[in-house]
Amino acid sequence: MQTGHRCEACREHFRSARARDRFCPSCRAIIEREREELESLLSIASESPNQDIQEESTAEFHRSLACPVCAWEENRNRLFPRKPALLSTYANNFAMRGLKHRIHHAFPGRFMVSRRFTSKRMREEIEAERAFNKEWDKRIALWQET
Repeated sequence: MQTGHRCEACREHFRSARARDRFCPSCRAIIEREREELESLLSIASESPNQDIQEESTAEFHRSLACPVCAWEENRNRLFPRKPALLSTYANNFAMRGLKHRIHHAFPGRFMVSRRFTSKRMREEIEAERAFNKEWDKRIALWQET
């Protein structure tokens, strides 16, 4: 049995001095980097007096929320605040959800197999691997009994 914490994004075990730590250090660093990138786009929009620059920077912010693999976009059907300063309050949450979504693409075997994240061939491979592992677990259990 593993002790410590389990990362909410990559499902890896890690140790932390902080109680209720949600993310491992590597995932936390990725989230922090993405949050800074999102906030830099929004700071350009909020500091610029030019309306065209504000609109372009806000549009770039929304484009950066889309997944490059499946074109999933965070909060696609929700209303966003008009002011970039209000959008920056959500930047950390956007970065967390985006990381979790991309990790589902990168490691589909760690999560529930979903048609949204995996191709048919990959799902078949995952199911075959699970069946193979179950068979070997049975054989090992029988061997240990004897």
